Amino acid sequence: MIDELQEYLGLIEVSRNATQEEMFSTGNDLSRIYSFSKSPNGGVICSPFGAFTDPYEGLATFAHQTSKDVIALALTASGWGAQFDTEEEAKETRPSESPSRESVKLELIVNVSNEFFSRVSFPESENDPIISYSNDGEEAVAGDLLEAIRASLHFHRLSEEDMKMIYEGFRELIDRIEDGNAE
Repeated sequence: MIDELQEYLGLIEVSRNATQEEMFSTGNDLSRIYSFSKSPNGGVICSPFGAFTDPYEGLATFAHQTSKDVIALALTASGWGAQFDTEEEAKETRPSESPSRESVKLELIVNVSNEFFSRVSFPESENDPIISYSNDGEEAVAGDLLEAIRASLHFHRLSEEDMKMIYEGFRELIDRIEDGNAE
């Protein structure tokens, strides 16, 4: 199944090349969401859902418009990452403000069986990508996003109260991160 998820990520580039370029040329700070469904001929269709400054709001929007035909959901994002010497330094400094900052790209895909594949790559450096997947015994690099994607995929199975509670928890986490108080 992991190979299949990686193959789905390859469909994103095909989809990006076949859609309106302005959707994808609005800057480095947007998260992009893609849904995957089975085509009538047995293949897989990758459909761009949208570009969002807040990935959690994008996932909440997707959840309200999801279809039972969706078999997987992917999120791509790019921004800044940095290595910090101490936890204190990581809490006090945004990666974009660090002298050791580097451009990072996140790709995260989850299927309806809750299997995932994630890759964090470093486009401007020689560093190897960080890869994790559901069978490797480790959690995804983007654990909170992983849970948000899972919730969005299965929204039609959740009560409105459950989804509200999940969204509020993610919103609180983002606020803490932005304030430098994430734990």
